[in-house]
Amino acid sequence: KDFNSSSNENSNILESRNKDGIYNYSDESHNINDNNSEVKDSIFWSDALENRLCELYMKDDVIDIFWGRPVEEHFENNTKWNIYAITRGLYYPYAEKEIIADGQVIHFIAEEARFVIPNDPLPSSIIIPQDLKKIFDEALDNELGLSFREAYYNLVGIGTGYKQVRGRFTETPAIIFYVRQKGILRRGCDGLLPKEIRGFPTDVIEACVAIPCVGLGVDICRRYRKNAMLGSSIGMGSDETQNTTGTLSAIAYENISPNQIGIISCEHVLKFNDGSNESNPRKNITIYQPSYNDQFEPKRLLNELIELSKGSEDEYIDDITEMTKKLNLAESRDSTLATYVKGMRENFYSKIHKKEFGVDAGFCVFDNENRKLYSKNFPIPSSYFENAGLSTCLEGTYTYCEFKNFNYNKNRVFKVGRTTGLTLGQLLPTDQAIACNLTNESIKNAKKLEMEKHIPCYNNEDQKIFIGYMKSKLDSEIRQKRKKCYPIKWFDRQLAFKFESGDFDCGDSGASVMDETGKALGILHAKWITPYQTYGIASPYFAILEALDVSIYLSSDPVTPTITSSYLVSPCSDDQEDCSRVKKRELDINAESYNDPKRSKIDKKDI
Repeated sequence: KDFNSSSNENSNILESRNKDGIYNYSDESHNINDNNSEVKDSIFWSDALENRLCELYMKDDVIDIFWGRPVEEHFENNTKWNIYAITRGLYYPYAEKEIIADGQVIHFIAEEARFVIPNDPLPSSIIIPQDLKKIFDEALDNELGLSFREAYYNLVGIGTGYKQVRGRFTETPAIIFYVRQKGILRRGCDGLLPKEIRGFPTDVIEACVAIPCVGLGVDICRRYRKNAMLGSSIGMGSDETQNTTGTLSAIAYENISPNQIGIISCEHVLKFNDGSNESNPRKNITIYQPSYNDQFEPKRLLNELIELSKGSEDEYIDDITEMTKKLNLAESRDSTLATYVKGMRENFYSKIHKKEFGVDAGFCVFDNENRKLYSKNFPIPSSYFENAGLSTCLEGTYTYCEFKNFNYNKNRVFKVGRTTGLTLGQLLPTDQAIACNLTNESIKNAKKLEMEKHIPCYNNEDQKIFIGYMKSKLDSEIRQKRKKCYPIKWFDRQLAFKFESGDFDCGDSGASVMDETGKALGILHAKWITPYQTYGIASPYFAILEALDVSIYLSSDPVTPTITSSYLVSPCSDDQEDCSRVKKRELDINAESYNDPKRSKIDKKDI
């Protein structure tokens, strides 16, 4: 058998043939309402299976491994569990089935290969009924809350929309469950998803987990700029092995004294989210503009040219000389920009609106006195914006109440990102909660192990946790251990934007998404792939500003670290009806100090 259930009908077992002998676990019936219930039926385990699974777990192109069975077999009371390994993207890098030494089978599935492409595309403008929006908003904090999502750990998103039947959209409003590998019931999940929520039907769509847009990249946004602009390349890390690359979102100042000026971007751009080091976080994280990868792009290109020249040195001598000059110039520049102060990458409970909003954002104090910031302008030439009928500057941010009057049919949006530059899109009226994949540095380091050299299993903590997850027999154990192997974070009440293919990509994390008038809606932090659309996911600005306790700073003049003059706007009122925060932030004042450059606090006499 591929996976051998015990021949004893009353006592299925989990077996592991190894030095320590055979482990026998008797099984009990599974109650989907009991988090501590045992998973129904058993699985077969061996050293050969364990070694191969450890190898696969260490591979970058294998993004998930789990026990599961097709839903139709579940209804037929089939007792067999199969192992599935999910690979990144659309194409299979492995055979669909792999038989290992003990005759066991591992089933490989490409992440996007099973997508059912709709016969009709998602309508460019759809209207979500207000009663559904209200029900969904309430359910997110109750029956669709975190405990529900942990019980159905194959969920990657929950939203509003319309049911589909045989690939075509109907006129039936519904709550949409987005899952990984639709049609496969996972071991440790709470059975099938509910067919309705508070009287509204549900629909199940296969999708991928959202991924951060941090990584590689339009040339003009990647350059070093003595006067840094919005949409420019930034990142942490000053070496080749540990660094990030993202986009500068906005200029802001702290609401509390000493009201320091600084920059905003995504938390995952400004700080490594390494769960293993939370007890010993990095101190004095320096943010660079441009990022390390962009500043030292000449180094990578020079190495390529030197390698090419080995066959024909004379052919590349001029190119090598020119690239050497560019590298020397890059090395001579001080690209430090700011120092990380605070941030978050999780759901934030708003005291103003009495609900949770997903926030992936951080604040860094601007502290390089030899550089300046432009708080309204982008590195893209103004003519590009004007030709598209767009504002050339950032002019403010949306409040919670202003979203209620947003015209989804007429209002275009745009963003300026480090990788893809200026692109246009559309805000969708759907309400969305999404699960975002986290970069776990300890897993990254573990994957450097040379598994092909037959290094024994259990030689690092991550492998122990992974094997423990695969061998667990209790629902609660499976769910808790899985979270350490494949960590995700849920972000509620996110903004979903429709861009054309290729209009946003890795490195665009942190890009502000604005309407045609230059008013910013949110900060882009992830892309999310579904059968009919790749979405840009953003945290709303009103939630970011409250979470970080900062206000957007806008001025026509360049900003230095030593601000002495500003127009202060009172922080958000605790009154839920007060949506007047930052109605106007045109700060056409001189933000530089020539009399007392050491002052960094905003005094009453400065106003």
